Amino acid sequence: MQQHKLCMLATLKKNRPALIMLGYILFLLITGMVWPSEITLLQGLGRIIRAPGVLVTDYMALVGPGPTLVNAALVGLIGLAMVYFSGAAVSGPTVAAIFTMMGFALFGKSVFNILPIIAGVMLMSFYKKERFCQFVILAMFGTTLAPLVSHICFSLQLAPVWGLLIGIVAGALLPELATHFLGVHAGFNLYNIGFAAGFLGTLITSQLRAFGRATDMIMIWSVEYTASLTVLLLCYFISLIILGTIIEPGAWRKLPQIFRQSGLLVSDFIVNTLWQASFSAPKSGIPRIQGQF
Repeated sequence: MQQHKLCMLATLKKNRPALIMLGYILFLLITGMVWPSEITLLQGLGRIIRAPGVLVTDYMALVGPGPTLVNAALVGLIGLAMVYFSGAAVSGPTVAAIFTMMGFALFGKSVFNILPIIAGVMLMSFYKKERFCQFVILAMFGTTLAPLVSHICFSLQLAPVWGLLIGIVAGALLPELATHFLGVHAGFNLYNIGFAAGFLGTLITSQLRAFGRATDMIMIWSVEYTASLTVLLLCYFISLIILGTIIEPGAWRKLPQIFRQSGLLVSDFIVNTLWQASFSAPKSGIPRIQGQF
């Protein structure tokens, strides 16, 4: 019995970072489910999926906070599942990628439009015969092109299959583009994949315009929920501070170490804390990350 308890504690410690991330995602999910809404969650998610998603499409204005937070949580769950099942290390970049996906799922990403991009990156990893864990961060940050999928599927009067195919192709092209664009800014652009995706998005948009499929500017913006969302975010961020001090009581003393680092790609502040045993990669070494996010 004692040995069984020790094994359980060791398993919990090993998976602690993923469990913490899961807790924050479930917090958003539950908050969205209990938030009063004029429409059902399924109706709200349906509207989010069919929305063009291009800047600026504020899902709060479109369906309200409830379905929007649920959408963000579901997108975060997809990101966390990718990290966990691919065997990638839960590290600073992976945590940042998951939170980035969730943030943009408030105004552009959905549980539908991120999937073709991820599938494209996954296909490229298979083609190159490399483990997907080396591409998982790129796949998560690469979902910045997700609005391309929903816009082509639902706004251009084209067959939805075109949006899916273009999304898959865009995802497949991202790894090589991101790798080459890293040398352009020498690591000073922390969102390197966003840089590469911006170039690819510009190229695809120019082709759409050449074929008479011009995109009109969209401005769907909400200020109705400022007070309530401010309180929600304050609780969210303060809980991170409290959690950090609980996990490592001397965390404040390590802040100067972070401040002295340049932050150039690839930096990982998490592995310099007492969480190192939980966050570090397997003993075989940290896998090479395609594109350096």
